[in-house]
Amino acid sequence: MSSSREKALLFLPVAFFFAIAGIVFWQTSTVFVEMDAAGGPPQYNAALVPNGLAWLLVIFGVVQAVRILIGQERFSDGSVPAPDGSPGPEESFLLLRAAMSFAALVAFTAMLPVIGFYLAMPALMFVLMLILGNRSPVTLVAASLLTTLAAGYVFGALLNVRLPVGMFELTIW
Repeated sequence: MSSSREKALLFLPVAFFFAIAGIVFWQTSTVFVEMDAAGGPPQYNAALVPNGLAWLLVIFGVVQAVRILIGQERFSDGSVPAPDGSPGPEESFLLLRAAMSFAALVAFTAMLPVIGFYLAMPALMFVLMLILGNRSPVTLVAASLLTTLAAGYVFGALLNVRLPVGMFELTIW
């Protein structure tokens, strides 16, 4: 690595992984416990899958951090900071998209117990696809709804996980 600034920028995605995992652990130990959905056998433990996925994020984050520290992970061509140390336009745009994605996940996490899974998830998918550059209205709506239904079916019907229903008590499976 040529500078400590470049190495620090490589750690941003790792920090993002840890932040998401932290939010999941916080939610499953507070909100899910209050909803009585974080204990008992797997079919009544809605925190089981999110906690498992959060632990995977932590593990992959640690692996990535080790790769950065030993010098195996580098920027691809064109994504390194400008020679004067200021971020280039592409780098600034990527950081902005990462920040907006994180904000969308935080908003989703906050709204999930209030409006429920079947309203919060399509909104999250819609916003994330917009942030990532998808502008097709048909794709935005269809993918948001299909992803929500697929995730709801897998977790609600197949795994018997109680998904948050929110104030509207909306559930499908």
